[in-house]
Amino acid sequence: IEDLQNSALQFVELSKSHQNNWEAMYYAAYCYISMCAQERVPAQKAIYLDQAQSYIESAKQLTDNAELHILQAYLYQSRANGNINMSASNATTLVNASLAEAEKMDANNPRIYFLKAQNLYFLPSEAGGGLNNACPLIQQAIQKYETYQPATPISPNWGQNMTQEMFAVCQSAAGQ
Repeated sequence: IEDLQNSALQFVELSKSHQNNWEAMYYAAYCYISMCAQERVPAQKAIYLDQAQSYIESAKQLTDNAELHILQAYLYQSRANGNINMSASNATTLVNASLAEAEKMDANNPRIYFLKAQNLYFLPSEAGGGLNNACPLIQQAIQKYETYQPATPISPNWGQNMTQEMFAVCQSAAGQ
């Protein structure tokens, strides 16, 4: 968490000297979302996610792109997973809306399909979720990662390892 905190602060400082650079705010937000995933204290998780939200909003003042909608969806998932100021059903609606917007902007972005799969994976099977419904989206994300190229060297490029981990779970379940 300390390393992520230091990185986030460096991105915030970078954003001050590069005020038209949305990526600096994006990465600061990503750091705080990642900190939430490692934190055990719910109140501190909420603080991290609130901070991430403020950086996403700052980045959206500079541009509107698929990556920011994807990161917003990731934040909503983090709130739901930690039961932080958001019910799972409300989070699912918000995640899906953010990902739908991202898909309109860049349907080839593999993180869209990874997060859709992750959303389905944690949704009860009675509500259309579960591993069986998530695995086709993981396969789609895997295929998209094979050809996806970030727009610039500093463009977001995360999620492939997490997608591979979910793919291994899918393969394991298929082998049972």
